[in-house]
Amino acid sequence: MTASEGTTRATSGRHLASACDTPVAFHYAATRRLAAWWAETRADAELPLKNALEPLAIPDLLPFLWINEHDAANGCFVYRLVGEEIRGRYATPLKDRNLADIFPVATARRIQATMERVAFAPCAYHHLGAIYESCDRVGFGERLLLPLGPGAGPGTHVLGISIYDVGTCAPAKQPRADGGDRGGDIRRFYPLSAIENLAFPDGRQAPPRDPMAE
Repeated sequence: MTASEGTTRATSGRHLASACDTPVAFHYAATRRLAAWWAETRADAELPLKNALEPLAIPDLLPFLWINEHDAANGCFVYRLVGEEIRGRYATPLKDRNLADIFPVATARRIQATMERVAFAPCAYHHLGAIYESCDRVGFGERLLLPLGPGAGPGTHVLGISIYDVGTCAPAKQPRADGGDRGGDIRRFYPLSAIENLAFPDGRQAPPRDPMAE
């Protein structure tokens, strides 16, 4: 089975532990900085704790972040933290609502399957290309999903960042009406061990630049 086949099967909700894909470098510095925070906070634990997110550590990233909690009672993911930039992309509030309350059925199922794999495998998910397909403001962007949890075992929350440039997708790169990709998008699942390498491509002695410190 190829990496792309593994991804397709996994995102459909099956084979959550199937082989991960070859990592691709992050496009935006903000994505890399969140990955660096996650890797440093994780330390020797398998996963960072959900309450480990310290706003003062990455204040400029907060508007682009969101956290979903897995509700074991009904099996859905519920938005617990929603940054201002994320909230502004939707016509309805997100906080304390589950995926089925916000998205069309097919879209909610696809997002649910992705979050399940990220939290329960656990692993990371990286999307580079046309994002906000379900909105009317599609643009080129990058999305990274990372698991948070009790420190060991499956995750209980999914931390995400979405960075994008509205209206920057050429027609050939716009999503198809059936929800598929026209080509060129990167949608990959990475093992957790790959996140540190992506966050610190030149080694830990050269951490990602922090624009707030300038």
